[in-house]
Amino acid sequence: MPTQTQATWKNDVQIGSDASIAAVSLARVWRGYILSAYKDNKKGSQDVWTNLFDPYTHQKWFGSQEITVDAKSKAWSVMPPAVGYLNLNTFLIVSQGSSLGYYTIPYPADADSPDDFKKALVAVFSPIAITDADTATRPALVNFGDQLMLLYRTSSGHVNMATASTAAGSPLNWQKPVATTFTSITHGPSVTVLNNNLFCAVNQNGVIYVGKSADGINWAPILEIQGASSVLGPAISVDPTGTKSIVLWAATDETLHTIESTDGVVWTNSQAFPGQTQDSPALMGSAAGIMLAVYRASDNDSLFYSNTESDVFNVLPLAPPATSNQGTSATATTTNLPSRLNANQKLLPGGQLASPDGNYVFTFQTDGNIVLYNGGTPIWAANTNATDLDYLIMQDDGNLVLYDKQQKAKWATKTDKHKGAYLTVQDDGNAIVISSDEKPLWATKTDSA
Repeated sequence: MPTQTQATWKNDVQIGSDASIAAVSLARVWRGYILSAYKDNKKGSQDVWTNLFDPYTHQKWFGSQEITVDAKSKAWSVMPPAVGYLNLNTFLIVSQGSSLGYYTIPYPADADSPDDFKKALVAVFSPIAITDADTATRPALVNFGDQLMLLYRTSSGHVNMATASTAAGSPLNWQKPVATTFTSITHGPSVTVLNNNLFCAVNQNGVIYVGKSADGINWAPILEIQGASSVLGPAISVDPTGTKSIVLWAATDETLHTIESTDGVVWTNSQAFPGQTQDSPALMGSAAGIMLAVYRASDNDSLFYSNTESDVFNVLPLAPPATSNQGTSATATTTNLPSRLNANQKLLPGGQLASPDGNYVFTFQTDGNIVLYNGGTPIWAANTNATDLDYLIMQDDGNLVLYDKQQKAKWATKTDKHKGAYLTVQDDGNAIVISSDEKPLWATKTDSA
């Protein structure tokens, strides 16, 4: 079985019959599904396409779909798009001549299936300009605090940064782009967040560098990946546990490689990757406990993908989300769900535990709330609804804690000082934190519900 520190990647698999595409970007969106966005690479084409990946089955894509755009917007003319997610909205960054613009996809609250979500991709796009974007290429989006952060490479090789904030359902309020301390960039950037800091991977004249920043403007170079000679990439993402960053890049011979770090300083476990690409790859940590890589094959113009197994990471595998009118509540399927969350294990949004008989489901919902269900009826809730929550962890000290994306504790059972305690869902309807010597420490008190 793969270990926590050495991911084993499955062989590359073609995504449908997608052809003639340029570099792709990825974002985790509706109910934990992963949205890819890419530009048609045919000469003179301005088309942009999307595809939706189901991380719960690991190998299911819901088919490519062309984005319907306003012909007057002059979008898609310069670069591949970037896709991101903030406050239940999906955002797509595009080029509009020598400037940038974005399209908004509001969260489809009434969507009951991936096909319903795909319909929203066509229905609600309306471009709004981001000013003073100097012929941007290869943009990257990341959530940082309560903001959406955009980094892009200018025509002179500098990296510029713009930020935007919004209330749920409202337009983004973009700030004027500013220059960062990254210069002489030939490929990239790609950006992620680890331990409350931004980490950005770039290519400077064939050498891969990773920088660290607390504000997105001032970057300290912390790593030159030795031997990572590359004309493409790189991509950087946090793993599904939120505890380490992984860099993916294409070497000069078009082969793919990864390297990882838990602190952004010491990088280990460099390994070859089963795939070859002729363009910059994309990388994403999945809510279902896998890493997903997407890239353009080196021997044709089709998209391929590879992924790790979920048991590489200490995250419980998730059941597929509901496809009925239950919305973000308990899933319709509870078979084979675990009943325990042991020390150092996490639930990501969409993660679930179930009583052994399957009648009670403990869910960390994608809307941020922690809810215990009896069938489809909620019988207890933590009332933690928020869009920036990251994971629920059964800490080694015995405390069950909910953290946001800035690693701030937002809810806890206050059961620390009990090393080795675990959470379990019982057949009587109670969810309980139990000490290592089998004494109850905290409970939902729903055994009589």
